[in-house]
Amino acid sequence: MRTMALCVGMFLLPVTVWAEKAEEKAAPSSVKAEDCGAYMKAKAPLPKKLSELVEQVALNMDAHAKWMSGNKDKASKAELKFVKKMAKDHHALAALAKKIAAAMASVSLEAAPHDMAKMPPEVGSTTAKMVTLSKEMSALLKADAAATEKMMAQPKTAKK
Repeated sequence: MRTMALCVGMFLLPVTVWAEKAEEKAAPSSVKAEDCGAYMKAKAPLPKKLSELVEQVALNMDAHAKWMSGNKDKASKAELKFVKKMAKDHHALAALAKKIAAAMASVSLEAAPHDMAKMPPEVGSTTAKMVTLSKEMSALLKADAAATEKMMAQPKTAKK
């Protein structure tokens, strides 16, 4: 690299010129340093929020089970058994999602070389599917929230 004076009109302007000898030209590299740790940190709020939502569903199921526990008929007993099992499974899922979120939020990785020319096609296809599923989940969550709000707005009356 060297600096030369370039005459433009009446002014001399310093211009940096890069030496471009054939042997100095490097082939474009397909290797990029990717900071996947930062990517994981940025994604950590997703399993964290999933954990919070699933835990709330579990707590709601626990409350429902408590409500149903006084009933002695066959249908209520079957419902109670199923709701308790689902609550337990939801608590476990929430705990796992919380653990994953904490690990992702605290990760500290150096940017590592990724050879983009060797990227498996599944990386692109699974990422595209992840985007599609995120949009579908968003729509399901919005519809479920609206249905639940509608149910909650109905008057609470006991059947006689």
